[in-house]
Amino acid sequence: WRTIVWACIGTVAIVALSTIAMGVDYWGHYLDTLNFMSRLIQTDLVRFELMMSWYAFIRFLGAGHELAFPAQLVITGLLAAAVSWVWSRRGAGADIKAATLFIAIPLATPYAYHYEMTLTLIAAMFLARDGFGGGRRARLWLLALWLGSVPGLALEGLLSSVIYAPPMLTATLGLCMWRAARPDISAETQCLA
Repeated sequence: WRTIVWACIGTVAIVALSTIAMGVDYWGHYLDTLNFMSRLIQTDLVRFELMMSWYAFIRFLGAGHELAFPAQLVITGLLAAAVSWVWSRRGAGADIKAATLFIAIPLATPYAYHYEMTLTLIAAMFLARDGFGGGRRARLWLLALWLGSVPGLALEGLLSSVIYAPPMLTATLGLCMWRAARPDISAETQCLA
């Protein structure tokens, strides 16, 4: 709780300092930019193949904003429930809780580009520290998380980030939930990936 309180204090301090430095008009420009980005993502001008959200996945498959956005809202709610559930588990260690959060963050927003997959590197490190990675397949899974968007960037046109990132991250979230539910099982038996 101390961390959350200090994060809130830090946020208030940053908001106050930026308002002092830039003035109150800055917030109007900030809100205009948010509004512009919200309208932009509804168009086909966005490169959905470089994104990693389920919203982008659905749009990449040809569906419109009218279907993709409600689906993303449902997914975001499910992600919040999953994170809450893992964090409420007494047997789940801090590493699994952190990995769950770092996997859920980029999936929870519709506007998550490939460069936000750096969060998956952090999740991979927490999973490794938790003991996941005892088998060859588990190490390959961690490597895929660690590489993040590199395959999509290297193979642009052949393999898009939007095709593999949402399913991989969702499967990793499931793995985190499974590990949180079964903290008594050794790392060797938990390497399902």
